[in-house]
Amino acid sequence: MQQKSALRVRALRYNTAMKRVLPLLVPLLLAATAGADTILIGDLCRLGNPRAGDESFAIGIPYLIARTLNTSNACEAVTPAISPAQFARLYDAAGRPTPEGVRGFCEDSGASGCLLGHFRREGETAAVTFTVCSARGETGQVFRVDAQDPRTLQALAEYAALKLYPKTDVARTPRLPPELLGGMSRALRALRQNDRTAAAAETDRMLGRFPDSPDLCCLRGRIEAARRQPYAALRFLNQARNADPHFALPALEEGKVWLSLERRSLAEKAFDDASRTQTTLFQAPAESGALTAQLGDCAAARGTLRRALACRPRD
Repeated sequence: MQQKSALRVRALRYNTAMKRVLPLLVPLLLAATAGADTILIGDLCRLGNPRAGDESFAIGIPYLIARTLNTSNACEAVTPAISPAQFARLYDAAGRPTPEGVRGFCEDSGASGCLLGHFRREGETAAVTFTVCSARGETGQVFRVDAQDPRTLQALAEYAALKLYPKTDVARTPRLPPELLGGMSRALRALRQNDRTAAAAETDRMLGRFPDSPDLCCLRGRIEAARRQPYAALRFLNQARNADPHFALPALEEGKVWLSLERRSLAEKAFDDASRTQTTLFQAPAESGALTAQLGDCAAARGTLRRALACRPRD
């Protein structure tokens, strides 16, 4: 009986807080969907027969590109999890992006466009073709890069990042060995398929070889959060933050975990840390502003939400 009463009180507080939040969030969301300096990096389409290590190309290269752009504060680069049905709409049989698929891909995110591509592996060489698309589905620049072996994937990703944003500081991105990238790509694929046990096992195997990798620690923290193990998640995310102070994602994920534990002051601090680390990051100030508004400080929330909106200006 007491538990039901507590739940009613919590629901009442939430509804009351949302009445304060919505007048602030609606203009923000309307403006964000009008266009933003946010680019989506989609999984690459494989042409030809499947081969071992394809995950490093299909999932690993987009991750590396986004990591490079975000660490450099060049823009906000996002690698959303793509369902098989959405992936099928993104590309035609020749691996070219489809206008309707691109429009659907960008529609819900307020992104100004996306980077898509396909790869074909022949012998020891892989030919990767990238296509830059606008949110309206229009094709922009197309460029091709050849990878001689897995050791060149990081250089390939940096080249793609520089093609998108020439002022990208590629030197700030930590090196990811090919073995680490391959294992991490397999873990990401398992996590997207909701196979958290396989994702954790693959990540643990890689952490045995690369225990100080901020990318692996962050991924392990995300897996623990998905498994509803918040304190284990916080331990891995804190390790990731210590390993790479320029990596904003661990602080953002930490804020979400603290929020799930209803530790709002700690959540707000983590979101603020993420915003300071990556000034182009939209979600951190948006989460922080919404949280501040829920706590009743609408004046402070308005300034934080304006910072979020500045990450996604109108075209």
